[in-house]
Amino acid sequence: ALSAGKRDIEVLIISDAQTVNTSYRITKIINLAQEKKVPIIFKSKDNMSSMVQGQPHQNAILKCSTLNAEMVSEPTKFDNGLYVFCDKITDPQNFGAIVRSCLFFGAKGVMISKKNSSPLNSTVSKASSGALELMPIFHIQR
Repeated sequence: ALSAGKRDIEVLIISDAQTVNTSYRITKIINLAQEKKVPIIFKSKDNMSSMVQGQPHQNAILKCSTLNAEMVSEPTKFDNGLYVFCDKITDPQNFGAIVRSCLFFGAKGVMISKKNSSPLNSTVSKASSGALELMPIFHIQR
């Protein structure tokens, strides 16, 4: 999310335990946040866990805006290439896995219906292993 530039970034939260023993991964995230002028704060692991309702956070949380799919009325106006149409994929982990696979196989975008689709939330983002930030997502009105 930091490097893709598709969202407005509010703050990066890092576990204060990481200040003593900073891994290469955390150092890279902190450097990128500083480069992008994103505020960085340090909190305890317990405080961070409560922020994300106990979900795994791997010592870093990025508070950012919601990712919105681009609304299109006619899917015929796209370039040639592979586009994946998903209908009634409501489970966020399944949708994240689909987005991840689409990126791997070179799809140009994923199209979802406005109704009966998984929201583009943190669960989808995590299940996609970051592919949600790179893959164009479109809402089809039907």
